[in-house]
Amino acid sequence: MNNKRLKAAATILAFVMTTACSEAPKTSETKTEPKTEALKPAEPVSGKTAFYEMYKPARGWASDLLPLSLANGEVPGMKNEAGKAAMWIAVFVSPSRREARTFSYSVVDQGAHYPQGITVGGAEPWSGPRLKVNRFR
Repeated sequence: MNNKRLKAAATILAFVMTTACSEAPKTSETKTEPKTEALKPAEPVSGKTAFYEMYKPARGWASDLLPLSLANGEVPGMKNEAGKAAMWIAVFVSPSRREARTFSYSVVDQGAHYPQGITVGGAEPWSGPRLKVNRFR
């Protein structure tokens, strides 16, 4: 009789263990539909946001890069206000490569010259910072 109880308990334990780890059956109430979000119109972004987006590919170009400049640009039909712009242009330099590269970030497509996203310009020679000499002392 103890043997039957032991087998029954082992069977119940095995059943509980296998069902506890399985997923709950999906019903029509728990079924999730893929979300289809409406495309938001492009909005100007802050210089910090654009700088970070350009910094990622620039870091792949040169690990010792330094930012030289960051400037906003004008995009027809979009206002630059409150420190935000639809287009940003950054120049990064690499002392070890002795090169500079211009990166641009645009939130809208402006044709072949400035497409939406990041555009990387070609490398240009850079000889490092120059000391300004006051000639009229």
